[in-house]
Amino acid sequence: MRILMERKKIITRAAARIGIIGVLLILAVRIAPLGWAVGGLYPTTLHGDAVTGVRRDTSLPRGDCSHCHAMHGAPGGMGDFALWMENTNQLCFTCHSGSSRRETYRGSIEYESSIHEDDFLVRWPGPEPPARMEPEAKGKCVNCHTPHGWGDLDGLIPSLLFKREESLCLGCHRLAGPAQKEIETQMAYQFTHQINSRQMAGRHTAGEEMIPSTFSLQGRHVECADCHNVHVHTGVLHIRGTNQASGILKGVSFVEADYGMMPDTFPTFQPRDETFNIQFEYQLCFKCHSYWAYGSFPPFLSSGGGQETDQSIEFNPNNESSHNVIQAPNLNGRGEFVNGWRWDARMHCSDCHGSDNERDPQGPHGSQLQFLLKASWNVTTGQSSEDTSGHLCFLCHDFITYAQDADNRNTGFSRNNGQDNLHGFHSRRENNVAGRPIACMDCHSKIPHGINRLALLVTRTDNARYLGGTVLLRESDVPNWGPSGNWDKSDCTVECH
Repeated sequence: MRILMERKKIITRAAARIGIIGVLLILAVRIAPLGWAVGGLYPTTLHGDAVTGVRRDTSLPRGDCSHCHAMHGAPGGMGDFALWMENTNQLCFTCHSGSSRRETYRGSIEYESSIHEDDFLVRWPGPEPPARMEPEAKGKCVNCHTPHGWGDLDGLIPSLLFKREESLCLGCHRLAGPAQKEIETQMAYQFTHQINSRQMAGRHTAGEEMIPSTFSLQGRHVECADCHNVHVHTGVLHIRGTNQASGILKGVSFVEADYGMMPDTFPTFQPRDETFNIQFEYQLCFKCHSYWAYGSFPPFLSSGGGQETDQSIEFNPNNESSHNVIQAPNLNGRGEFVNGWRWDARMHCSDCHGSDNERDPQGPHGSQLQFLLKASWNVTTGQSSEDTSGHLCFLCHDFITYAQDADNRNTGFSRNNGQDNLHGFHSRRENNVAGRPIACMDCHSKIPHGINRLALLVTRTDNARYLGGTVLLRESDVPNWGPSGNWDKSDCTVECH
């Protein structure tokens, strides 16, 4: 009898403990974010959908757990979590070996050549879901995706991801994160591409349709995935002096531009989804910054910089002049350059647009300077009375030659058969109209992308967005467009003369 009583006490205490544990588990499930194989979430995911879900084994219903798991450790189950094979990417590749209908994923071969599979640092750092920092976690699909789906206060997170949009990327690319390139700091700069804008949240979708309305008006947005394809891109940076797209941009959607023969016009556009390989960096930028996206009425900048201009018109290679993002170099050996630049070099948009901190990773993620510029560009740039040698122009053009009284006549702007450097000459003169020393913007376009006039020269009748303060030139002020390298005083009759 005593033994029976003791057994009853033990059973009673055990039952009480089990009851407490059960309550705690219920509470934990109620307060935790939705995730993993929660019954109410999995059936709504791409894997669990009863109509379109996973179907490795045609004898099983779509979305059935047995497509990945060996039930109750049945024979054949050899991996963790009762998986029917080891928990590696090969399990995912059983179904995801080829390209996906969403186009951003080109198959296992492309992914295994990408930096996100190849880099040993690509391991989920946690804390939610828990970190996967063991060496064998390198490049695993489950560093970013959960096969059961994951949810937050806004509901199911798309594409079986753990986090939404930039929150996923910045999980690694943050300060003190495991990624080689830390981007989070730039996202906090004053001027950014606004990937963390709540107003734009949810507009981007994987494999979104490549039509203008996707990137204009109410659809206008920018997320990390608009410029980077994480399943495809490599770590190869762009090469200075070319306009070729870098490996970082491989696999993104873009638009091709066909200009024909007419200057000062926008091109015809051919949208390309992620199944095509981008060739030039500007093709990505034109996806948002061109007539293709916003038609004849460009949007206003949220940073207060006025209305945008159409870069596809400015960089038209048939224009008289432009920075050589598209146009072939035509300086014929003229010009004095620094930092490895040459007169015959091509350019990327990101040669001028990017962080003003040269230690930051390459790319136009953020800057403390307006228009995402790498250096200052204002009405003082080029004034001889100021040291503006660190300004934007002089990242490529020699400051001593163009903004000081240097005895260098290879600028394409000289007189007396090339005996006088007129850039240096004007650097010592006053802009009598504005009452200040002459600067670059007094003659050249405030937006120096391109214009259908020689040497990026603007006149006071041009669109105000291209005029940097008081402009000296009128069209009639230049009766004779002298050949480059042989301009004389009589060729220019501006008011400062």
